[in-house]
Amino acid sequence: MARIVCIGSLPDGHMQAIEARGHALLHVSGETDVLDRLLGFSPDVVLVRKGLPRSLDMLVVRTLKQDLNLSFLSVILVFSSMDSISDLSWEVCPADDFFFEEASTDEILSRIDLAALRIARQGDLNPLTHLPGNTSILRRIQHILDACLPHAVVYADLDNFKPYNDRYGFARGDEMIRMTARIIVHSVAEGAGREGFAGHVGGDDFVFTVPCSAVEGVCARVVREFSGLVTAFFDPSDLDAGYFVGFDRKGRNETFLLTSLSLAAVPCPPGRFRHYGEVAAVAAQVKKKVKSLPGSAYLIDRRTSGTG
Repeated sequence: MARIVCIGSLPDGHMQAIEARGHALLHVSGETDVLDRLLGFSPDVVLVRKGLPRSLDMLVVRTLKQDLNLSFLSVILVFSSMDSISDLSWEVCPADDFFFEEASTDEILSRIDLAALRIARQGDLNPLTHLPGNTSILRRIQHILDACLPHAVVYADLDNFKPYNDRYGFARGDEMIRMTARIIVHSVAEGAGREGFAGHVGGDDFVFTVPCSAVEGVCARVVREFSGLVTAFFDPSDLDAGYFVGFDRKGRNETFLLTSLSLAAVPCPPGRFRHYGEVAAVAAQVKKKVKSLPGSAYLIDRRTSGTG
């Protein structure tokens, strides 16, 4: 449930309904310490009554949205039937949503629920690729297992990415990460449609899930497209040589094969696994094998049970 701060008054029925929903609610009505009390409560959603004295409503909205550490908070303006929204500039008042206090309780609760969900989703997105992060990935895998969906979980990571980053700089490294993300997303969408899922663990690690029937085709497409595009990320001399010179973890010069992509696929037929940790353990075994292969490659675990 969300933590909600309400600045200004709402009809008692709405306040009671919000609390009955299970949300933690703090009502703030004073003018002098509004922001201090708001920050002390660490809210997810802020309801601001339109038309507060001394333009406190506008001050709160702009202050929150101009603060880099607080702009993620979902701010909802609350209008009365006497207010007009036609003269309001959303650029001047950068709230995220609004509702009229005369709206039904169901509508108000739905808007608050949606605002809280947006916060949760945005907080889990990887800032570089905007793909779902760890929390969403683990939920997706566990959902596959709990719902007995015959899907495969595929772990993907780049080989020799750190020395590449050191050799070519973080800007080109970031672009290689974004390119990899685009390839995975497009391949999963083409091969699995709405049944597919793609997430970014962080760094050069990704996870995607597709129906078992599609895993071979999606993996082959990801490897093929990555192999065709990754050459553009190397200088011609390194490309001709087939390797580049970088630094190892002790700062010594060493030669590294050109960065490639390894995919470790773990089919999850119903009943094979009960917890996402079991899938991760098998994936680690498959990943070790596939990373020993030259160049970009994928390997699908063909065992039907166990982790040995």
